Amino acid sequence: MNGFYTFTLAASVLALSACDSGEARMKKAEELQRSVLTLDTHTDTPMRLWREDYHIEKDNPSGCIDFPKMRKGSLDVESFGIFTWQGGRDTAFCNKAYRRGLETLAKVMELQDRFPDQVGIVSTPDDMYRLKREGRLGILPTIENSTLIGNDISRIGELYDRGIRIFGLVHSYNNDICDSSSDKNGPEFGGLSEFGENVVRELNRVGGIIDVSHASDSTFFDVIRLSKAPVVASHSSVRAVAEHDRNFSDEMLDALKENGGVIQICILADYVRNCPENPEYDRKYAGLRRAYRELPENASQEKRDSILNALSVLKEVYPDQKVLVTDYVDHIDYVVKRIGIDYVGIGTDFDGGGGIDDCKDASQLINITAELMDRGYTREDIEKIWGGNFIRVFREVLECAGN
Repeated sequence: MNGFYTFTLAASVLALSACDSGEARMKKAEELQRSVLTLDTHTDTPMRLWREDYHIEKDNPSGCIDFPKMRKGSLDVESFGIFTWQGGRDTAFCNKAYRRGLETLAKVMELQDRFPDQVGIVSTPDDMYRLKREGRLGILPTIENSTLIGNDISRIGELYDRGIRIFGLVHSYNNDICDSSSDKNGPEFGGLSEFGENVVRELNRVGGIIDVSHASDSTFFDVIRLSKAPVVASHSSVRAVAEHDRNFSDEMLDALKENGGVIQICILADYVRNCPENPEYDRKYAGLRRAYRELPENASQEKRDSILNALSVLKEVYPDQKVLVTDYVDHIDYVVKRIGIDYVGIGTDFDGGGGIDDCKDASQLINITAELMDRGYTREDIEKIWGGNFIRVFREVLECAGN
């Protein structure tokens, strides 16, 4: 046998072994993930429900979330965020936003009636486990940007009664409740406003989960000081791993542990990895992100998709800007080492900009579990990360309600 043939045969055997090993690895990850309750605490998928060409029961090539993708990625429960763009703070705008929010929420709730064999609405932690046993997917309705309540605090109770369980206080701009982490004009209240303090108390009273993602650092610390119940960051990451004003500092992580809350690590690339400097890429990327943020509330989904697709194309043109699951799990590792396994989870921000190069939609979520297993996380650990920690907070919030 000549040397070339021997080398080629050996290389083929090694390649085949690596393939077998990779397949075995993914099969083991799939089996583990299917055996635990899996929950993602933030998506912007409800915006797509207004589109005539979007059918959630089918595989939609342009979207990150639909029933087939959730099944393929073994995702049991998805949080459907009702998003309010910060287009104004006057009474007329808030009333319009509230009506639009209720209409979008109605579309979310109707999914249970349209597809009763496939999906159910989650109102309590026990609903998640029941739906999983029944082989149905769970939908957890949430609010992103509570500016839609205007100055009418009674709307919190109304939204809760209609099915909302997580209330994001703010988005990219300050509102009447609090300061945002991203408002280009800087802080307005230095944290919570007086009205915002009443919002926190009311959410504690009704049993609404307070979501501090997008809130400024000062707002976060005000909420932690005031809230009687643990809080969540539904889609945030870690500042020590990737420097970004949307991410949590070490001091915030420490305070979150004291509060008993949980940070759900976001898959949006900006929050996951600080890529090598590339001025040309940065200019194009910043322009597209700015265009997305500045879209008016009534912008078509086609326009939103065109910007998100352009962002994806940029990563192909500039491969050194790719962000991977290994980068993502670095954030989980950091939280675990800093404050413990009980305070971290997963919140993708799919259909709102979330997605990285090897986890672009719900069908690829098992890649996260495989990486966690590679790093030595146990089944119990992964169960906590994929939903157990959030469910603990959910239960504690309900226990605090009315007190």
